[in-house]
Amino acid sequence: MMRYHCCWKAKNSWRGKRRVEQDYTMDKAASRARQEKSGRWRALYRDASGKEVSAGTYATKDEALAVARHQAEWRGSVELSPQTRATATFADVGPIWLDYKKSFLKKKTWHDYQRTFRLHVLPALGAQRLVETRHAHIFRIFQAWGENGMGAATQRDCRTVIKGIYAQARRMDIVQNDVDPTIGIEIRGRVIEEVRILTEDEWFRLYDALPTEGAKLFAKIRLATGIRGNEALALT
Repeated sequence: MMRYHCCWKAKNSWRGKRRVEQDYTMDKAASRARQEKSGRWRALYRDASGKEVSAGTYATKDEALAVARHQAEWRGSVELSPQTRATATFADVGPIWLDYKKSFLKKKTWHDYQRTFRLHVLPALGAQRLVETRHAHIFRIFQAWGENGMGAATQRDCRTVIKGIYAQARRMDIVQNDVDPTIGIEIRGRVIEEVRILTEDEWFRLYDALPTEGAKLFAKIRLATGIRGNEALALT
C-alpha cells in the first residue's frame, strides 16, 4: 500500500489563511479515500475503463476505504476473489446490471426494470446466491407470483430482469454455465377463479329484480355487447 501526504495553501474561499491537509490512501491504485474540506472522506475507485469514480462521502476514512474497495471489486478493475464469486447474490449483481443497461435502454424502460428489481426481484431473490440458482427455484417463485395475483406484464418484466442479472453474472465470471434459469418459465398471469355463467332463467330473474329502468337498460347493453362496466358507464 502506498501512502501520500501533502499540504498546500488554499485559495479563494479559504482566503489563503488556512492550510488544508489532504490524505490519500491508495489500495492497488484501484481505490482510495480523500478527505474533503468539510472534513468528511470521499470514497473513490477506478471502474473497468480506468476512470476514477466517486462512491459518496463518509464520516471516517475507514468507512470510505471499505466502500471504495467494495466498489472497486464489484464495479472496477479489481478481479473478483473466489470467495466473492461463491457468495455473490442477486442483490449484489442486480444494481451492476442496471448500471450496465442504463446506456442501452430508453429512460422509461430502465426505470420500469429498476422498479421491478426493487419491488419484486430483490424481495424474492435478493439473498439467493447466483452459483446456487436452479430452474426449479425460479419456477416456484413465478408460480407463487401468479397465485398471489401478479399480472402477466409484471411477471414478464421480472423474467427479463432475472435473465439479465444472470447474464451479467456470466460476464463477471461468477457463474460458468450458459444455462438460463428462466428458460421454460411460462407466464400465466393472475390465477382467475372459475366464473359461473347464468342460465336463461336466472338471467330473467336477475333482470326483473333490478330496481330501475336505467339499471335494466345498463344490464341489457352489457349482455348484448359484452362491454365492460366502466366502458358502459363512459357512454352515459
